[in-house]
Amino acid sequence: MNDEAIIKMLYELETKRTEILGKFEQSRNKVIPKEMIETMSYIQERDPTKDPQQIRLLCSQLIQDFIIMQASAYGREPDVQVIKLAKSWLDFEATDAPIKTDQINHRYALSLRSRSVKEFNELYKWLEDMKSTIKEDKGLCQNWILRNFQCCCILGKWKEVLEHGQFLEKMDPEVPGDSPLSQQSIVPLHPLHLFDYIALKLPNQSANFTQVYYNVGRYAELFDPRLTPPLRFGEWKIMDCIMCLQSAFSTDETRNKDLQNQIATATSNAVSNLSKFIFVFGCLVQYPCSWVQVPSPNQQSKPAVLCGPWNDTEMELTASFVQRPSSNSDVDTKEKTQDKDEMVQVIRNDLRLHLDRTTPSMTGSLKNENNTTTSNGGNSEENDNYDEMAEPSSQSMSCAAGWIWNGTFDHEEGLLEIKEKDIPSFQFRKDLQWKEKSLKLTCRTWSIQIVMGTPD
Repeated sequence: MNDEAIIKMLYELETKRTEILGKFEQSRNKVIPKEMIETMSYIQERDPTKDPQQIRLLCSQLIQDFIIMQASAYGREPDVQVIKLAKSWLDFEATDAPIKTDQINHRYALSLRSRSVKEFNELYKWLEDMKSTIKEDKGLCQNWILRNFQCCCILGKWKEVLEHGQFLEKMDPEVPGDSPLSQQSIVPLHPLHLFDYIALKLPNQSANFTQVYYNVGRYAELFDPRLTPPLRFGEWKIMDCIMCLQSAFSTDETRNKDLQNQIATATSNAVSNLSKFIFVFGCLVQYPCSWVQVPSPNQQSKPAVLCGPWNDTEMELTASFVQRPSSNSDVDTKEKTQDKDEMVQVIRNDLRLHLDRTTPSMTGSLKNENNTTTSNGGNSEENDNYDEMAEPSSQSMSCAAGWIWNGTFDHEEGLLEIKEKDIPSFQFRKDLQWKEKSLKLTCRTWSIQIVMGTPD
C-alpha cells in the first residue's frame, strides 16, 4: 500500500470514527450505532498483517471504542474474542518511536478495558522485553516508564513501583501520549498530579496510582506480594457502615475540649449517604469516601477517594489533599500566585482507612451499640446462628450477603505555612513528618465496621 492509499484509508476510518462517536453521544450512550457494527465486521474481515502500522493502531482504537460502547449501553463485560481481535491488530514490531509510544498506550488501555489480570501480566512481560530498546528516545522512554509504573501498581510489584515513581517525579509537567484530559487542560499536568485528578473525577475507571506511590514503602512491609489473593477487577457492593469516634486531639484548646466532649458521648451510628461501591483494580481497591468531601475549584465538592492494596484478610486505603483556609477563599488567585516564594497557609488532610476481615454477615446489616440494626435492616438471630464450620448448604442462603470488615478510620488535619511553589511539590506530599511542622493540628480516629459484598 503506497503513502497516498494509506492517507486516504486513515482519513476514511477517522471520519467514520468521528461519525460513530457523535451518534453514540446523541443516543446518550445508550445505543450502539449501526455504523459501529458495520465497521467491526469490516475490521474482522481484514488481515492485520497486510495493513500498515498506522492503520493497525486506528483499527485497534475502533475495537476499543466498541468495547466501551458495549459496557456503556448494555453493561456488558468485554468479550474475550473481541479482546483477542484488538490484540491481533497491535501485535507488530513498531518501526519508530511515535508508533511504539502509541502502541504502548493502546496495549495499556486494552488491558484496562479487558478487566483481566492475565492481560496485565502479559502487558508487563511485553514491556520488560522491550526495556533495552526504548532508551534512545526520551519521549518513548518516559511513556514506557509511565505505563510500566501503572502496571506494577496494579500487580503489586512494590519495588518496581518505587523505582519507576522516582523517575516519574523528575519528568516535565506534561502527559506522555495523547491524553484527552491533557488536551483539555489549560495548564500542563504532571502525570502524578493527573492520576490524582482522574481518580477524584472517575474513581470507577482508574486507581489513584499517585497515592500508591506516596505510601509504597509502607505497603512493601504490610502487603507481601506472596500473600496476595488471586488478583481481579470488579466492583464490591458496600451494604452497611457504622462509625464511632474513638479518640481525638487538637492543638487548638477550644476545639480539643469540644472533641473530648464528643468522645464522652460518642455512640456507633450508621453513615448517611454511603457510597455504594468499592472498585477493584488488581491488588488495589478504591473507595469514594462520602463522609469526607474534597473541595473542587468551580465545582461542587466531591467525596475523597481512598486507594490502597488489599488481600484476603486486610486492606489499607489512603488519601491526601491540600486546600487553602476558607478565610483566604476571597483572595484573588492571581494575587496569591504572583510570588512563588511567598509564604502561604494551607490545610493538609491525610486520611487512612485500615480494615481487617472478620465474620460473614448474613443480612448485610450491622448492629449499633443499642443492639438495633442500621438502615438496611436485618435479623440478628440469623447472624447469631451462623456456624463457620458448618456446610454452606445447611445454612441460610442469606449468609452470602457479605463480610464484616472491622478497623479504624484516621483523619489528620493540619494548618501549615509553606512556600506557594511547594504546594504541588511531591516532597511535601510524601513528607510523613509534616505534622511536626504544623501551626495547628487535629487528629481524629473512628472505629468502623463495614459490610462488604466481597467475593469468595
